[in-house]
Amino acid sequence: MAKCVECGFLAVRNIETRSLEEVEFESRRSGDFAGRYYYIPICFAMVADYGEELKQLRNLPENATRQNEIGEEIWPKWEDLRKTVFSKERKCESFTRWQQGFTPKEHMEMINRKEMLEWQEKQEKRHSRDEWFRYIFLAVITLVSVALGIFLGHFIH
Repeated sequence: MAKCVECGFLAVRNIETRSLEEVEFESRRSGDFAGRYYYIPICFAMVADYGEELKQLRNLPENATRQNEIGEEIWPKWEDLRKTVFSKERKCESFTRWQQGFTPKEHMEMINRKEMLEWQEKQEKRHSRDEWFRYIFLAVITLVSVALGIFLGHFIH
């Protein structure tokens, strides 16, 4: 089981640049994005729909909106809801361990690079194996040709 809080694909969209950025350690722990990000995080791998999950969680009876004396919502706080969603254990085939300082795109590039290197290694092994088969085949053909030449040479003389 995976937790989004530990995944490199947990992202936030920067309000000013619209770019997807990593969720930093403190925000992962607290659920607070403070300031320059949209309040709904994004799963870069598009496995989780945080907007829908937050909406459903906010509408649960135990999370009914409560207000203070001047009408400000005091519960549920978005930070608490995000923290709950981030910490939820889920089955996720796309889970990638978060490495601090890397954007979700860079995490994806690391995975793609690793897969490409593994593919190249398999290709090189297959090519090496194919080369050995060619050498063996040529050796067998050569030996058969020599043997046939010797055999036919006895009948011609």
